[in-house]
Amino acid sequence: MMEQLYSKSFLFNIMLSSVLICLGGFNIVFSKQFGQVFAYVNFLVMCMYQIFMICYFGDMVVISSSQVSEAIFNSKWYDAEVKIKKSLYIVLLRSQKPCTLTAAKFATLNLRAFTTILSRSWSYFALLRTMYN
Repeated sequence: MMEQLYSKSFLFNIMLSSVLICLGGFNIVFSKQFGQVFAYVNFLVMCMYQIFMICYFGDMVVISSSQVSEAIFNSKWYDAEVKIKKSLYIVLLRSQKPCTLTAAKFATLNLRAFTTILSRSWSYFALLRTMYN
């Protein structure tokens, strides 16, 4: 349900933040006034923090959902009634594939995606700086 609600928003957010991080870094490098540099640094940090939080909690969803099967296995399921055992078996089968949040099926939101976003933003920044010089 979360995937359906936020998937397109996550994609838009990631794409826009990559460009904003690139342009924020560009403005920091080529600004002459300290006040502007401070404002751009603050803006850049907040952009990166926003993306980090999305990716961090996406990573937490993957980790938590992958621990469900281990928690069921370590419980005293063998002492439960047959109906509960069948229900736990269904949950165990479903929990073999961890839940993920994606950006419109384009990228899985996790900490690896965060480093990819920063790497991509740095590449855009380096290209923009080379073209400007």
